[in-house]
Amino acid sequence: MQESNKDLLVQLLEKILKVKIKEVKIADFEHSFCLLESRKDNFHLLLTTDSGIMKVAICFIEKSSDTLKNMAYICDVYHGHTTNDNTYNEDVMIVQINFNYYSESKKGITIYSLQDDTEKEYVNNLKIYEINMSRYMDIWKAKDLDKIEENKEIIMLNLGLDDLAILSRNDAMVEKYMRELQKVNENYFC
Repeated sequence: MQESNKDLLVQLLEKILKVKIKEVKIADFEHSFCLLESRKDNFHLLLTTDSGIMKVAICFIEKSSDTLKNMAYICDVYHGHTTNDNTYNEDVMIVQINFNYYSESKKGITIYSLQDDTEKEYVNNLKIYEINMSRYMDIWKAKDLDKIEENKEIIMLNLGLDDLAILSRNDAMVEKYMRELQKVNENYFC
């Protein structure tokens, strides 16, 4: 994450987490299980929000086995928080955001927590947000302008440059994302 792009990340995270973000820091979470340290596709953040401190791991699910790996990973992050952080308290929310590319869910965002069969939470500071990217692409394909506008922060993550050009009309945030994506592509393919 570059400082100049932090606003794009903040808008996306505020959309998903439904909080106001005051500060974003790249974080390096302590891991206890050495095999999980090799998960280089995860992105770690420490957020200061209007709801308190959040440790956030952003992950991707491209096949069904990734769900199990990501669950093990967030449990490892939670374990690291409870055993390695001398300031542990339940005021720090441990969050995983999974961008799921194979889900059959009809919902756009599903929020998981650890609870019993009466929905009483076992711990109140662990949440997993699963973003069904297929559902957001369905919104794009249906051309429902109101829903597209409402969900553009997530929809734009899955669009190519041609579709981003359409979405970016009169929208500075999407236009900035498109420019950054073009720069990444130019640097990657040069």
